[in-house]
Amino acid sequence: MNAGHIGERAPQEPSQVVQELQTLFSETASLFHCLQATADAVHRKGSLTAGLRGVLFGLAQQGPQTVPQMARLRPTSRQHIQVLVNRLQNLGLVLVEDNPNHRRSKLVGLTAKGERTVAIIRDRETNLLALADVRVSAGEITSAVETLRSVRTVLLGSRFRRLVEELGQLEGEDGRNE
Repeated sequence: MNAGHIGERAPQEPSQVVQELQTLFSETASLFHCLQATADAVHRKGSLTAGLRGVLFGLAQQGPQTVPQMARLRPTSRQHIQVLVNRLQNLGLVLVEDNPNHRRSKLVGLTAKGERTVAIIRDRETNLLALADVRVSAGEITSAVETLRSVRTVLLGSRFRRLVEELGQLEGEDGRNE
């Protein structure tokens, strides 16, 4: 193995940065589940799950996209995104059209009904957040957003993905995780 690969490193105590990253990941996962439950409660009269809302908001923010493009941004499987797109199409919230840039990969965009639905959801959530007693400054929120974006960029980067693949290849070689 080349120097600097995971398998060549001796186990060591995690640095404070690594420990804080692990805490950040744990808090992010907890926040994700809290947000999902809150969104489901706020929008319980509708039939939109968190995944469906995520696709709608992604299309509202990014514009028309192909299913593979949406899957890469999440990251999740194309099949999962396709199931969500099919449900949104059945609800009349998205339109699937031919893509001038690709023969087989259709473009998915919001319909007028989809745009209205996103606006309604955004208004509900904005009103709720305005009433929330979150005791942090706008600057602290901006800093948190920048931190999460920076970590996400690293995790989606090719170097980190190579490390993940390398670690995945090591699993089972020494009897662990089998």
